[in-house]
Amino acid sequence: MAEIIDLLPPEYKQAVGNVSLPQDDGLALAECLISGQTIRAWSDGTAKHGDGTHAYTLRTRSDDPQEYLEGSSMTPGDPKTICSLRSEHYGAFGIALIVHIICIRHSITASTGYINFYIDNDTVIKRIKYGVLPAEDGIHKTLQDRLRYMD
Repeated sequence: MAEIIDLLPPEYKQAVGNVSLPQDDGLALAECLISGQTIRAWSDGTAKHGDGTHAYTLRTRSDDPQEYLEGSSMTPGDPKTICSLRSEHYGAFGIALIVHIICIRHSITASTGYINFYIDNDTVIKRIKYGVLPAEDGIHKTLQDRLRYMD
């Protein structure tokens, strides 16, 4: 997975951030997707004193450290206007990128598995479920649009 992350453009690397990859290179997480199980994914973000940060984790049902990964990073943005909503989005975007990277790394083209997002921001949850409103389209892109170039 590290080789794929290295190929990401800088703004995507910013969302993925510093990631601790499992020794199996995401195989246990990939097997969840292939076998119809659920990956559990948590993210959170914050902004304070002009700095934004976000973090995320993806886990199988096991508590085995070999079967999960974690990532965190500074959230880019103007220190005068950065808010927690941007950081929350970057945490969710980091999850989406990592899942896409797992699929590339393990040649997953179709899946019966699921991803449960555990996110404490209603706006981010709605945008994951429904995309963005047409009025917001010039400002924000859906996660799917952002990932499209990697296929």
